[in-house]
Amino acid sequence: MRGVLARLTVIAALLAPVGVTATATGGPAAASGCHYRVQWPVAGVYAGPGFEHSIIKDKYAGDIVGESCVVVFNEGEYWAEVDLGGGNGLMRAAALQPI
Repeated sequence: MRGVLARLTVIAALLAPVGVTATATGGPAAASGCHYRVQWPVAGVYAGPGFEHSIIKDKYAGDIVGESCVVVFNEGEYWAEVDLGGGNGLMRAAALQPI
């Protein structure tokens, strides 16, 4: 958990100037183990927490994503960080179900 909190502190510090807040335990998608099942037919993985960022990958209903407990709140939406194997992206928490 210490590593997650250290990463969260860095992310929060970087995003705070643009009005973004982050939390390791809050938000609708934060869960024990921090793995999620995609609920929507198709959900985008974004490069950053907002629609102005590019979509790096699509995930599909039933896909398992996660391995990060970072949840970011931006522009009225929660975004959960997901591991892509070679880096991380962010998905709308509304598209995810904790498992």
